[in-house]
Amino acid sequence: MSYSDYIVYADESGDPNPASIDANYPVFVLNFCVFRKDHYAASVLPAVAAFKFQHFGHDTVVLHEQDIHRGKAPFDFGGSGQQQATFRHGLNAVVAGLDYGVIATAIDKPLLAQTTVSDAYGLALQRCIEQVSGFLETRGQHESITHIVIESRGRKEDADLAQVFQRIGVDDHALDKTMPGFDMVFAAKNSNSIGLQIADLTAYSIGRKYVTPDKPNRVWETLVNPKLLGEVEILPQSHEKTSE
Repeated sequence: MSYSDYIVYADESGDPNPASIDANYPVFVLNFCVFRKDHYAASVLPAVAAFKFQHFGHDTVVLHEQDIHRGKAPFDFGGSGQQQATFRHGLNAVVAGLDYGVIATAIDKPLLAQTTVSDAYGLALQRCIEQVSGFLETRGQHESITHIVIESRGRKEDADLAQVFQRIGVDDHALDKTMPGFDMVFAAKNSNSIGLQIADLTAYSIGRKYVTPDKPNRVWETLVNPKLLGEVEILPQSHEKTSE
């Protein structure tokens, strides 16, 4: 099989452990950011590298949403609130200008606890893969190999996830047809993958939109909602669609 024209970068937000429920953020989100490889190589990489050079003088800084939000070094800029604000607005503008698509699934953990399903990550992964499978078919890419790059979570966690991925890849699910070829790649956060960083920058806002839909959510409004390739699916059920 040949390689497809697309690549997927995945990141998560929240704890996938269904027994651990945070009352302030009782969800687990798996976020797929889908890029055309030609655009990724020609536009995404140089745009983000140039932004890093502008603000840090080098491109080895890993953009991590939680560290940026908390103003943790090197995103503290010597304690200058003005520089932090300039950086955040600039980063938002750069990422908003990139061409990518978002496919995401949010697991409502209190609802999940009422079912017999115990694997939140596996449930989210299966649904995201089914959705990206449908997207690839509409682009004529369903007979090619598409790589899904996922942040490594540890040796045991990666091995468990690889087993789930293997099961999803060979079984028929809701699409009622053979799934296209997928290959999973694990990458450490410090690998400085730009695709993984964009997935990280956008994942939390998806969960926050579901938990507190009426609160301002700039990342959702500018970096997620305009890029959605379909509605964010809430599992095991949803009383409100977050893409509305």
